Amino acid sequence: MKKSSLLLSSLILTICLFVSCGSSTEVSPEMQGFITAISSTKSIDKAAEKYGYSNDEIPLGYYELGEAKVTSSTVQGTKTCYALNVKHGLVDSDINVCWEGAKIISITE
Repeated sequence: MKKSSLLLSSLILTICLFVSCGSSTEVSPEMQGFITAISSTKSIDKAAEKYGYSNDEIPLGYYELGEAKVTSSTVQGTKTCYALNVKHGLVDSDINVCWEGAKIISITE
């Protein structure tokens, strides 16, 4: 009896974990492309260049990045900003990526 109860509890906990980890933030096709570019190049600099953004001091520009995901978004007039969490090594960092149309206008910490 205890074994089946433990198994059932583990199953319920696992399902709850998967449901709570899902992101419900809607992402534009351009932002999804930016995330894909980060994954394929492992570089925020190279990914940002594809979307018209060039700056000598992009946050995390010196790191090899992976596992980028949007945690939230805000809209201010014609500008949409996304909070983006990225991993570099064992560390997670959060940055803000703002768009106007299909072009990145800022990347900040």
